[in-house]
Amino acid sequence: MSKESNDRRLAPVPPWYSRQEQPRVLFGGRSVLMSKETKTEARTMTPNEIKQLLGFDDSLSVNQKVIARWTNSFNHWQTEAEIVKVYRKSVRVRLTKAIEGHYPIGQEFPIPRFDVGTGWSVNNCVLPR
Repeated sequence: MSKESNDRRLAPVPPWYSRQEQPRVLFGGRSVLMSKETKTEARTMTPNEIKQLLGFDDSLSVNQKVIARWTNSFNHWQTEAEIVKVYRKSVRVRLTKAIEGHYPIGQEFPIPRFDVGTGWSVNNCVLPR
């Protein structure tokens, strides 16, 4: 790949931008301001936390009340739900609490289970209520 084609992929830096004054991060293909006060640090799950998560995932059953977390269009959502169907790599949930203006009570959709390669993340999962 030539240097010329590589430069075209990088977004131009505005002349008013100063690295010392406004820290920015690349999010979803666009540069956004990052607050100096909010610093999130990723941490690794401990073996006991993974064991608890696997135990919860193995015990999922139909009609079980859970907290559903999912992502959609650069947003993440969380509300109460119940499991309608348990599949090998995902669960189908029905919302029991609405998110005003976005998701009504009774809407159903799949959420991945804790498994490698299924799209599971802390913002795309079911958690115990």
